Amino acid sequence: MDENVDELDEDYVEEEEEDGEHEEDVDDQGNVNGMFRRFLPIFQGLLSSRRDDEDVTASEDDEDSSSPVHVECFDRSLPGMHSYLGPGNQVSGRTILEEDQLLKLPLVSIGFILMPGQVFPLTVFHPSLISLIKNILGTTKTFGVANLKVDSGDWKGTIGTTAEIFEYKEEDPEDPSSVGFKFKARGRQRFRLISVHREIDGNLTGTVEILSEIKLRHPLHCARLRSCDRRSKIDFHPMLNLNNEEETNGEREYFEVVTPARKQVPNLTPFPAWLYDMYSEQILANRMYSELRKCGKSVESVEVPKDPNDLSWWVATNLPFQDSQKLFLLRLDSPVQRLRAELSFLSKGRLFVCRRCETELGEQADMFSMCDDGPQVTFSNPGGHLHETLTLYKARNLRLVGMPSTEYSWFPGYAWTIIECGSCFNHIGWKFTAAKRNLRPESFYGLSRKSITAKIKASSDEPDEDNEEHNQIVI
Repeated sequence: MDENVDELDEDYVEEEEEDGEHEEDVDDQGNVNGMFRRFLPIFQGLLSSRRDDEDVTASEDDEDSSSPVHVECFDRSLPGMHSYLGPGNQVSGRTILEEDQLLKLPLVSIGFILMPGQVFPLTVFHPSLISLIKNILGTTKTFGVANLKVDSGDWKGTIGTTAEIFEYKEEDPEDPSSVGFKFKARGRQRFRLISVHREIDGNLTGTVEILSEIKLRHPLHCARLRSCDRRSKIDFHPMLNLNNEEETNGEREYFEVVTPARKQVPNLTPFPAWLYDMYSEQILANRMYSELRKCGKSVESVEVPKDPNDLSWWVATNLPFQDSQKLFLLRLDSPVQRLRAELSFLSKGRLFVCRRCETELGEQADMFSMCDDGPQVTFSNPGGHLHETLTLYKARNLRLVGMPSTEYSWFPGYAWTIIECGSCFNHIGWKFTAAKRNLRPESFYGLSRKSITAKIKASSDEPDEDNEEHNQIVI
């Protein structure tokens, strides 16, 4: 499912077909050639078949409506298992790195911005990188993921996220389809890069500082009347301070968060209550739940985190933010700031457009979750490239490339077809159609986050101007 598949040289493919004897010689050269023979029919179909998406969708709807069948709902837990990678070995345990600590960490830069709590699969092929991952599995199972740009002369201060491996699969020499070292990992903690040096084998090791999350009290915590605390909501949050464990005799320390009742606010401050609501964690979280419900069915059958900190990272993972916006959110160290920034993006009606030519492709209201993790999930293609895929019920202005295939499908039971922009032919993602007639939904779209961008939906009486300024997230 590589988007570069439609860039194959057609002349090269035709030359290979005409030279049958040379092709037979190449077929005997091992696993790589076996993989080529396996996917060659798919590649040939991609080059020879392009068609508008609307015509195909209409014919499918007419055919299905004529004969009712028993409906089978898709199991939304399957995509998160990444079964297309094959069965792997589970890794137990959890590594928690002490906050504000300086330590050395192996670094992996894959052009991917990882958020805490985000799960991603990865396939590596280079021997030195495979050796690095195996060494990590034998120690803390943790490495750093940072977006290290090659053209940048100084990587100091770059913000990244630690990743912890929880499942892996080694290459099987007896299986021709098993190529590379596959593993799954989960984002854990943020870090700031202090320095980087390259090892003899070419891998990067960095000195990093583990960043802490700042828990803000209620805006009226210090101005409140303590005599009225019995009428207020009081929460106790544990303090993670590993250095003081011996001083407290092993007892865990807590700090209180008092939320005064709204009717007390006029008696405590000359400012209105809504001003303080703008910086209240729980009220911001409630506003976020309300906005998510407006995004079609993106949160239906999905367990959205209740904790404001976890919610802020869940939203950052499941909305199609641009790379610059994701890096901005990753630098913020408070859930209050992140939730306010995300609400500024989510509260406006948005369109999803082609990143290259800005052709309208879909709407924010058409988002829905085909996975228990949320509407946007990270997948890996056979070449090891990562795609953050946003699922939509409906899309428009697209062209289908090639014939449907169930090979290496990210959604078991569905066949994928490459889709491209109908205007500029930029790769957009994939259309998934049910392989069985009774499977629901019958079809949906998976848009690659790097191929689309969000645009403000202009009203009919207002010109669409300064869209870049409106697309910026603010806190």
